[in-house]
Amino acid sequence: MKTIIALTFAILLLSLAHQASAGIFDHSRRGFCLGAGVGLAPLAGYTTDYYCFYTEEQGTFTVTKPAFSVDFFFGYGLNRRDILTVRFQISDPAEDDPPCTRPADAWYIVDYKEPLPRIYQIYSGPVWYHFFRDDDNAVFSEIGLGAASHDEPGKADPGWGFLFGGGFETGPGWLISLEFSRGISHGKDTGQKFTLNSLNLMFTRYWY
Repeated sequence: MKTIIALTFAILLLSLAHQASAGIFDHSRRGFCLGAGVGLAPLAGYTTDYYCFYTEEQGTFTVTKPAFSVDFFFGYGLNRRDILTVRFQISDPAEDDPPCTRPADAWYIVDYKEPLPRIYQIYSGPVWYHFFRDDDNAVFSEIGLGAASHDEPGKADPGWGFLFGGGFETGPGWLISLEFSRGISHGKDTGQKFTLNSLNLMFTRYWY
């Protein structure tokens, strides 16, 4: 559901940007900018603890699977090479079950005996883009330190998160990037710890 909402928001953002681009953006990388992207996370997952209620097995459970990703950002260009943004990104990996001995066993997260919630990879916070030349078709780097969460607001206590990567501007306003993000999040009521990891290949349209 959150992926659908985020994708819908991204489409609306693109539509608004298209209408406004003629009067607001001068393509200099200076001043106000915004953008939205979609991508594929070939590696997205999390690590947490599990407890099999009937067999009393417990241990560490790691999931790493492909995911679909969407993101959007807005920010301000300080000059032709440096842009500071506020960014929101969400990846939606496939679900999996912990390795209990008997597949039919009910399984629960440690300490609270509740089914594991649907897991998302969410990063929100500032990201700094640095382009290595003034002109278009430039190589760029990106780095951010913000918040990470494994579920929607109200159902998780976000923790710290970071994002870094780089890519290439294939044309005015078009970016291809490879990004890695990592963070820590906790269950709202349970305190269950989730270590989140995601490697994303993103295709982004931005206006500047």
